[in-house]
Amino acid sequence: MNETTRRGLLQAPAALDWSGGSFDVVVVGARVAGAATALHLARAGHKVLIVDRAGPPADTTSTHALMRTGTLALRQAGVLDTIIAAGTPPIREINLVFGEERISFPVADAHGVDAYYAPRRTVLDPILLQAAIDAGASFVPEVSVNGVSWDSRGRVDGITVRDGAPIPARWVIGADGTQSRVARSVNAPLLCYHPPSNALVYAYFGGVDRPGYDFRFVDQRNVGAIPTNDGLTVLFVGGPLAEASRDGESYLMTTLARLAPDLVANGRRVGRLYRANGIPNVLRDPAGPGWNLVGDAGFTEDPISARGITDALRDAVLCAEAIDRSLRDPADEPEAQAAYRQTRDRFAVPLLDRIVDLASYNWEGPKASRLLRELGEIADAECELLSESILA
Repeated sequence: MNETTRRGLLQAPAALDWSGGSFDVVVVGARVAGAATALHLARAGHKVLIVDRAGPPADTTSTHALMRTGTLALRQAGVLDTIIAAGTPPIREINLVFGEERISFPVADAHGVDAYYAPRRTVLDPILLQAAIDAGASFVPEVSVNGVSWDSRGRVDGITVRDGAPIPARWVIGADGTQSRVARSVNAPLLCYHPPSNALVYAYFGGVDRPGYDFRFVDQRNVGAIPTNDGLTVLFVGGPLAEASRDGESYLMTTLARLAPDLVANGRRVGRLYRANGIPNVLRDPAGPGWNLVGDAGFTEDPISARGITDALRDAVLCAEAIDRSLRDPADEPEAQAAYRQTRDRFAVPLLDRIVDLASYNWEGPKASRLLRELGEIADAECELLSESILA
């Protein structure tokens, strides 16, 4: 799919004048977490505005890979068929290497999911945003948010923007990434913080014959392959942050040649190099009076587990359920928001423990294998929960 076709996945947003109006929900951030949450809320009948400091979503550093929970969430949101139609290849095989141990197995048919997908963000983000707009949400790009506004009771009642009037709302969602301005504005309590320990480098390659996910944990390195759109494959290398090389291309190619020569034997790099060095693991309280956090704004995790998109899609469902309940019956708000916080943490806390352990690179093959199995067990529990969602 060429760039012209891909841009066409998202229609140009209409101009919106919010002066004198108000919204049920304002979502700050138009990428995966924000667009998915807005989609669920708009479909539930709420008046939703999405704002973003950039234009329509462009390319960004990403782990690409969706796990079972993320694939299920996209199917329930009604956008998976569009993502497949955009040329996203199905992932039906998983190949894992832990030191000398090699494991290959097909993707099991469970929870209505028989394949995984790894769309480029230039495919995934516009499709989710367009689905939200089609559901009735309004989208305004290039809006610089200064912070939130408060009513006399100490409750968030909208956002303030640069060069514009305040935007009133009954609820504000921060989906504005790791440096979330919404999280800072509401002083969201920090629940957990682990300093960065991993350096990730990746690039797109053509000519790589790899039908499924290929994740290798060898010699205190995490290397592998993720098939994506346009016949390309993401080849990546992760290693201890202290050993990160300034020459990312040399680091990528020499490490792949040493630990996974079969992956680069016929590959040719397409486009630029991507790096994600030094991402901390952060867990913030995601709920307060009149506000919520989703995606990296509430839960930032090291990319080693390739769980970021999946977790954002899961939390979009949980957050939308809580806000829907709170808007329909304000008396239900305390219980609904507590449920969002507790359910998010039911998954995020054990995930974070294992992700931090993996990203420390303080393991041999058997330990890495155990940690991956435990991540899979958490995914099974997530799918059970999503299968019962009222928004499904």
